[in-house]
Amino acid sequence: MDGEDFSGEELKNAAEHFGELLDNGESKYREADELDELIEYFIQEGQLSRAIKAAECGLEWHPFSALILQKKAYIFHITGRSTDALELLEKAELFEPNEGGIFALRGEILSHLERYDEAIDNFLKALMYSEDFAEIYLNMAFTYQSWNRPQDAIKCLTKILDD
Repeated sequence: MDGEDFSGEELKNAAEHFGELLDNGESKYREADELDELIEYFIQEGQLSRAIKAAECGLEWHPFSALILQKKAYIFHITGRSTDALELLEKAELFEPNEGGIFALRGEILSHLERYDEAIDNFLKALMYSEDFAEIYLNMAFTYQSWNRPQDAIKCLTKILDD
C-alpha cells in the first residue's frame, strides 16, 4: 500500500490499524498523501483526537507539508482553536504560497471570527489558485450574508450559476 491511494474498505482497515498504532504511541512511516487520506477519514468518523495525532505524526515525518498543516489547521478550527489554526495556515502558506485551499480555509476561519473583509480577501485569493469556484463563491455568499450585505451575497450565488 506504500505510495498508493486507499479505497473503500482498504481505507477503513488502514485507518483502524494506523489509529491503533497511534493510540499505542507507535507509528509506521506514511507518505503525506496517504496521511491526508487517513486524517480525513478520522475527521469524517469524528475521531478528532486520532486525526490530531496523525497530523502531528505526519508533521514529524513531513515538516514542510502544507497539506498536513492545512488538515491540522482545519481540525483546530472545528475544535474552537481558530487562532492556532490561522498560525498553522501562515506556516503552510510559506511552503505552498499558491495553494488555494489555504486561502479558502483561512477565509472560512476569518468569517467565523467576524473578520469579514479579511475573509473576502482570502476567498478572492483562493479563486485565483483554485478550481472549485462554486464552493468558494458559496462561502463568500455566506460571509456577505453574515456581514449583512445581501446584494453581494446574491452576486456570489449568481456567479455559481454562471460558471
